[in-house]
Amino acid sequence: MPEEEDVEELENIEDMMPEDFLDLLSATPPTELIAKYPRPELAVAAEGAAELFYSDEETDKKKFARLLDLTNRLCKSKEKANGLNLANSYYCLASFVYRAKEYEEAADLALKAVTTRLNSGSEIAESSALHDYFLLVNALCWAKQFEEAHKQASAWLTLADKVHTQGDTYKAEIHLLLARIYEELSKIAEAEQEFTKALEVHDKAKSKNPGEAKNAYHAFGEFLKRRGRDGEAEEFLTKAKAIKAK
Repeated sequence: MPEEEDVEELENIEDMMPEDFLDLLSATPPTELIAKYPRPELAVAAEGAAELFYSDEETDKKKFARLLDLTNRLCKSKEKANGLNLANSYYCLASFVYRAKEYEEAADLALKAVTTRLNSGSEIAESSALHDYFLLVNALCWAKQFEEAHKQASAWLTLADKVHTQGDTYKAEIHLLLARIYEELSKIAEAEQEFTKALEVHDKAKSKNPGEAKNAYHAFGEFLKRRGRDGEAEEFLTKAKAIKAK
């Protein structure tokens, strides 16, 4: 029979303080934890621990590696009840390495966040995957993997079409990123189309976002200047200056 103390520990793993869980993980191989504790409870604990890296409170790379190992192992389970917790863990860890400018690893982890979240079966998976895509596409751009960035930005836009209603400005941000990706790929006509789509989103928006609109007009003006189209560029730069952002 297990000791009373052991039973109590088994019942409360998901309530353990994140710092204490990381210490436990550092001292215990992930395979042993998975054999000892229920997977859903471990997923909750892993998410809480990952938030320490997201908030910059934890920078120990050995603990990071152990936590990533545990998350990877838990994701191989056929159970879907803990998918959102594990997706959040991946997102937090991706954000940590992104800040460290390890962009390829950040992109890999952000893609795992997207995949895990969308496979979770949760009703909110699609809406909550949008922030995963933001991190994923930006990491790919910094890693100069523009073909893959274009692929993932297109998937992001498709998902945003499903989640966001007409009249908001969310998709403008994706169009701007696509414009910059196309420019890096020397697809200038496609880039200009995406800038135009971003501006159309802002013009048609029911609820205006002056700051984002100002940035969009300015970005398009700078793009036109790089093309040597100074007269057109000045028109959009002047519009950007005229927008009073809060």
